[in-house]
Amino acid sequence: MIPAQKKTFSKKSRLKKSTHIQHVLKKGTKKRYGWLTLSYVERDICGDDKTSISIISNRLGIVVGKKIIAKATERNLFKRIVREFFRIHQNRLPHPYDYVVCARKAPEKRTRDFYWQTLGSLFKHEKLL
Repeated sequence: MIPAQKKTFSKKSRLKKSTHIQHVLKKGTKKRYGWLTLSYVERDICGDDKTSISIISNRLGIVVGKKIIAKATERNLFKRIVREFFRIHQNRLPHPYDYVVCARKAPEKRTRDFYWQTLGSLFKHEKLL
């Protein structure tokens, strides 16, 4: 029996190593919506640890550079909003996948609502929500 997942964004839900992010970017399905690119790949479940939350849960990586969003406060705001969106919708997303959200040429209009609506449109456009 798989334990119920809490709506949290723990360290196990993050893609922290660059090798993992590069794997998703190279092998995964890439979909672009506006200035965001979503890459995702199904994770391999192997070994004796099949019931572990870290194996069956989705993981998220965020790629946004200084050239895309120059101010650190705006970059951090974008990353917080992406993590919050993922945290809220993680139970509706297909399991177990690794997701990477990349920002490319962000527009001048950058507000919390704009980020949230763009992420919603990206995931709905790809029929993941």
